[in-house]
Amino acid sequence: MSDNPIPNGPKMSNEDARKRRKNSLIREHGVKDDMVFQQAVLIGLANKFCGFTIESPSKMSQITATLPNISKMYTQDGLIDVSTFAEKQANDLLNKSKQFLVKEKSLQRRIKKNIIYFTQNLLIDFCSEHGFFFNSIYSKKSPKTFQVERVQQIFYKNIFLMKKDEIQSVGTCINNYLLNISHGKTLFLRQNDVELQNLLAQNIALYSFVCNH
Repeated sequence: MSDNPIPNGPKMSNEDARKRRKNSLIREHGVKDDMVFQQAVLIGLANKFCGFTIESPSKMSQITATLPNISKMYTQDGLIDVSTFAEKQANDLLNKSKQFLVKEKSLQRRIKKNIIYFTQNLLIDFCSEHGFFFNSIYSKKSPKTFQVERVQQIFYKNIFLMKKDEIQSVGTCINNYLLNISHGKTLFLRQNDVELQNLLAQNIALYSFVCNH
């Protein structure tokens, strides 16, 4: 039997390690941006049927797109206290997963992520109840985080409206609009906001079909 150790393969150079970290960060930032743009489009679609209270973050993101916080939704069936509901669900999931040995900072990050995921799932459910349909890629199931839909295509009553790159471009326009009119404060967005609906009509070829139903 040979005393020579079994080789573990070529060692990664510092340059390769830096490239891997850089690529990982780029992917992570891309996912965060996609969630921001997806939320913005969902707000726009849902706004045809409800109003919102939206809170601007205290600090604008310098690296990724800034995600406004949906505080409340005003629907025909009544008020939905989104932020309170989402926070409760995120904390309940945390308690179920029994992550007591995780550092506090990591726990807070996980709670924040789950609040975002739960809120977006809530918006998707609301839009689905009002005639929209989504083709999505789902995140991996995990006991620690909510499974989230990454929307690839959007339909309304079987009419195709938009695909992924359009969700990104339209979402950018809507998110910028929301941040601009909020002036860093809490914003009340009335149902069927004229400017927001005009943004959708100008950028989605068949959005008039939604408006007429």
